[in-house]
Amino acid sequence: DPTNTTRTMQVAVLLTLLLPVCCWSYHYQAPVAFHACLTTDAHYLGRHHVLPFDRVITDSRRGYIRHSGSYRIPVTGYYVITWVTPVLGNIPLELVVNGQQRGRTAPASPKGEGKTQSTTGVAVLFLHRGDIVSIRTNPDHHPIGYVVNNEWQDCCLSLWGI
Repeated sequence: DPTNTTRTMQVAVLLTLLLPVCCWSYHYQAPVAFHACLTTDAHYLGRHHVLPFDRVITDSRRGYIRHSGSYRIPVTGYYVITWVTPVLGNIPLELVVNGQQRGRTAPASPKGEGKTQSTTGVAVLFLHRGDIVSIRTNPDHHPIGYVVNNEWQDCCLSLWGI
């Protein structure tokens, strides 16, 4: 029957077109994207001090742990991680994954001039679901000065999956 064959073809075409859209939207997961900054200067830092990023701007997968200043990786894969740290003084910082140093910066402003110095660290790492990422002061060096955050400079941590 030609009518039945035409109807079957129409249903097949409709399913072919709609099924990927239906399944894609059902299984779609937002890409991993995170960006947070400090809202004030960070004074009185000691060794091993995790920077407490308290203004979360983007957290597509809700991985940020506010009380610890850390981000829990939601999906295994490659990530770009970057951190910007303007300082007044000398404050070596580390990118830490599960307590292990995976990147470093050493921002140091000129002594006695009252000028800030900003550094940006970048790392591309393969991380596993559940890994904990944070920025902390170097455990072997006592920080001198403070991390600056004001209307001209932000101290931020960003990461995204690639």
